[in-house]
Amino acid sequence: PQAREPERPHAAQSAPAEAKAVAPSEATTLASTPPASATLGQMIDAKAAKGLFDQGVIFLDARIQPEYDAGHIPQAYLLNSTMFGTPAADEAMKALDASQPVVIYCGGGDCDASKNVAILLQQAGFKQVHIIEKGYPEWKELGYPIETAAGKAGAGGAK
Repeated sequence: PQAREPERPHAAQSAPAEAKAVAPSEATTLASTPPASATLGQMIDAKAAKGLFDQGVIFLDARIQPEYDAGHIPQAYLLNSTMFGTPAADEAMKALDASQPVVIYCGGGDCDASKNVAILLQQAGFKQVHIIEKGYPEWKELGYPIETAAGKAGAGGAK
């Protein structure tokens, strides 16, 4: 398996300030009703996301814990909009660097979780936010690498 530990020497220094940029009450408000002026990240398909994955770009899973545990993109951090401003978001925020690209995904389709996280990250100063439009289902369907909370790596795809 390919190691995906991109070096981000300045991420740990700048992340704490960014993690506090959005208070929990604001995150909840934004998640339910983003401001009209909010812009979404760049929508990409799973093939484009795989290219970024291969380059070591950090991925964020915006779904809920049970969905993440059942299967996620390897090395992806669980970070949904309800976690912003809480200690639970610290690990993911420390790994992020606002000057670097980040890819966010959720269940795709009618799921707005990745869009809500993208808005929150952009408000925290992130400029290169990408969203996998069809989400985790498309990634898995194409047979790209996945893992579960138990750490079992594998490939997605139809059974």
